[in-house]
Amino acid sequence: MTDFVKEPQNILWKRVFVEAAAIVASILLAFAIDAWWADRQQKNELNDQLAAILVDMQAAEEYMQYYRVYSVARQEAVKTLMVAANSAPDRTAEASLDEMLSQINWAMDTSIMPEGSINSLILSGNLSAIESTVLRNKLSGWPTFLSYLRQNYERG
Repeated sequence: MTDFVKEPQNILWKRVFVEAAAIVASILLAFAIDAWWADRQQKNELNDQLAAILVDMQAAEEYMQYYRVYSVARQEAVKTLMVAANSAPDRTAEASLDEMLSQINWAMDTSIMPEGSINSLILSGNLSAIESTVLRNKLSGWPTFLSYLRQNYERG
């Protein structure tokens, strides 16, 4: 029976404390690295989303410039048709009148306006990571703007 009973040993408290502190420090370091990595991943995802939005907005700007030029042509066509309506029938060629009527009836195609990349940003929750309040508000208002365009400028 005396085989199982051991005499109390001298515990090296300093060594136990150092080992415990090393374990706690390594766990805290692991949490810090994990948080840093998650933050880095979120910033990379946000940068990717913003780059996609930039490409989409550049395409939208190009389309809107085209639409603006076409709108000016529409206005000119309406003015010409108004003058033609008040003048003699042989003054304006019939083909020219048909072309002007087609310009007047042309409607904006909002289906090519970018929506997916901004919706992705909003749904991912990364919109709140954008520091600029002005940019954040404009991006969050984009779906409403597209809805307005669809209701007022598109023919269905």
